[in-house]
Amino acid sequence: MERQMRAAEQMAAVGELSAAVAHDFRNPIAAIAGSAQLLKNVHIEDSNTDPANRANRHLTEIILRETGRMEKTITDFLHFARPADINPEWFDLKKLAEETVLEIKNRESCPLGATIETDIPDHLDCWADQQLVQTVLAHLLENSCAAAAKTGAWPVLVRAQEEQTDDQNCICIAVIDQGAGIAKNIREMIFTPFFSTKANCAGLGLAVVKQTVDQHDGTINILDTGKAVQ
Repeated sequence: MERQMRAAEQMAAVGELSAAVAHDFRNPIAAIAGSAQLLKNVHIEDSNTDPANRANRHLTEIILRETGRMEKTITDFLHFARPADINPEWFDLKKLAEETVLEIKNRESCPLGATIETDIPDHLDCWADQQLVQTVLAHLLENSCAAAAKTGAWPVLVRAQEEQTDDQNCICIAVIDQGAGIAKNIREMIFTPFFSTKANCAGLGLAVVKQTVDQHDGTINILDTGKAVQ
């Protein structure tokens, strides 16, 4: 038991150190991204006529894309390593979902031709941490859009409704896509930190989703309906 306690303390210390290092990475990454954006803007006007400027603009776009990916990974890691206390409040779930959909569609990582629809009643109020729920939706939508892009089957649907479970009212949110689905032999692992089936992915998005849902005393499930996966 003493060895286990010491090992747990060491892992906690490593986690805190890793979180501190990840946090310190943010400033230089932001500086690199800001400088690259300025360089990109300088070359926009002459990119169509000057081959050198066109090549430089392409390189700055790569820098911006990769620094954006690094920033997202750091954000996910910090969310997981240092989960924030939830600050619940009443908010309009439909409005939040529509804002999240718009944000996802404006991201460079969003697949071309992506179609995302919402099926949420007007004035469906939700008691939760608004920012964290938006983070959960964003992660789920990114995964569903990636799955839908592989099959070319759109739209991805965000559906929500009020239900009663164990004599309590709750909000059920489903993100539904028509992708190939998740293999049954890995379903128990997809919420595990650093597990991913995608290349160049840290495997933290769904771990953050599971952690946030647990913080809200909620549950999350993968449902194979035969035509879609929730």
